[in-house]
Amino acid sequence: MTIIRGLVWDAISYASQVAAVRNESRQKFLRFQDNNSQISRGVDLPKLGKGVSSSIQSTVECIRAFKDQHWPP
Repeated sequence: MTIIRGLVWDAISYASQVAAVRNESRQKFLRFQDNNSQISRGVDLPKLGKGVSSSIQSTVECIRAFKDQHWPP
């Protein structure tokens, strides 16, 4: 009887863990779908450019200047 009781509690514990994993997976999948729908609409390049840090912009300007100096159009 004790063995059966232990098996029942193990089954209940296992079922609750499975339910928790299913719930978490569902939430992550829904977040993924939301993020994917935003990507599929396209990227707003001007908005993206505003988010680029000034150090990266400075680096890009230096690379452009180097390119223009060594490889004129």
